[in-house]
Amino acid sequence: MCRRRGLAAITRFRQRQRTVAPVGDTLIAIIADDLPGQEEIARLRAALGSAGIADANTSQIDGLRATPADLQSVTHAAPFFGERRLVVVRRMLGQFEARSGEGTRARGKAKSADLEAELRDWLKSLPETTDLVFVEEQVPSVDSRNPLVRAVVAAGGSVRPSRPLKPEEVVDWLHKRARTKGGSISAEAAEALAAARGADLRALDSELEKLTTYADGAEIGAADVHALVADDRQDSVFTLVDAIGRRDRRMALRTLRSMLDSGANVQYLLTMIGRQVRLLLQVKEAASISSAHDAVAAALQMRPWQVRNLLAQARMFTDTQLRRAMALIVAADREVKTGVCDGDVALDVLVATLAG
Repeated sequence: MCRRRGLAAITRFRQRQRTVAPVGDTLIAIIADDLPGQEEIARLRAALGSAGIADANTSQIDGLRATPADLQSVTHAAPFFGERRLVVVRRMLGQFEARSGEGTRARGKAKSADLEAELRDWLKSLPETTDLVFVEEQVPSVDSRNPLVRAVVAAGGSVRPSRPLKPEEVVDWLHKRARTKGGSISAEAAEALAAARGADLRALDSELEKLTTYADGAEIGAADVHALVADDRQDSVFTLVDAIGRRDRRMALRTLRSMLDSGANVQYLLTMIGRQVRLLLQVKEAASISSAHDAVAAALQMRPWQVRNLLAQARMFTDTQLRRAMALIVAADREVKTGVCDGDVALDVLVATLAG
């Protein structure tokens, strides 16, 4: 019975728009502490009933400190004036990683096996009225040797590691997300927002909420993004391209390494460097038609100060150099996507070539 319930839970949980588990069907899952995870918990809470009933039937536990008795007591409690309970356990994987590594190898394996057996018995004994969700910053793969992961899988539960969206997926996500907020966003604005915030869905959602309110029913444009969203990443890209323009290879590679070390995604860096080069080409072309910064800014939907900064950087390059740079960026992007070249290596070679 528990196995059949668990398999049904896996199927539902993997759906993009998950319907809440009906009464008599227990959910057991390990999910990431990200925006989709937060929304999944919010949907489960909403299914419990009114705000008061949901509060009374939701328990939050710090898994790093909880004892087996704590977990047993909370997960086996009966619903209070409702039909279901939701138990959210955070940071529990770390507790079992630490325990399973104690002592000698032989004793460590024995202790890990004992822990796994205890966890399996606990999960199999869950009442049908309890949904149990483990929330972790980093969710391991389903074949992890962590006793908790193995026990959840054995009980038919779901393990959902977080997967950062690809650049093109982020833009598509922004369009869909804007519609759920009753708004819309242009392609240029979505690209600019993705370049500024990367694949951080929480940050993107927060910025999109602000932009939707600001637009007040109108489509969010690139000018809105430039005006309201602070772009720390783009500042670093500007510094990188500036170093390339000065042919300062050492500074360019140092800036690139700093961005990679801070967690910047290779595909995003390629996208953002390409965007910067495209902007330089655009301002050079617009400036050849009109030398007035305000006119160029209006044509490109930018602020005058942004145009001034871009024009100053654009003077470091000829049109031929910028078009060659775009061709090299496209080639590097293709090599990374097809697996011909490692991402970090492709970026190093690209920047070294451009700054050479």
